[in-house]
Amino acid sequence: RVASSLLYCNVAEQGGSTIFTQDTTKFTPARGDFLFFAYKSDPDSMSMHAACPVLRGVKSTATQWYREGVSKDFTWEDVSDLGQRRAAEL
Repeated sequence: RVASSLLYCNVAEQGGSTIFTQDTTKFTPARGDFLFFAYKSDPDSMSMHAACPVLRGVKSTATQWYREGVSKDFTWEDVSDLGQRRAAEL
């Protein structure tokens, strides 16, 4: 993966924020917010993130992962999350 995006379709009444763990930046979305972040060229791992627990209500997102170098002959299933080619299955 080189980047991810999140579209917040529903947001929790309480909790459910996205926190970036390296610097504790906390993003508390409103319905319809769109969050994009890149992993490539991120030597300090500032894109490392986690979802805070939903304490009340419902949270739903549409998530898209972006991969580099994917093609018909080299599909996203051939690439690990770290961007390395997976070993061929025996």
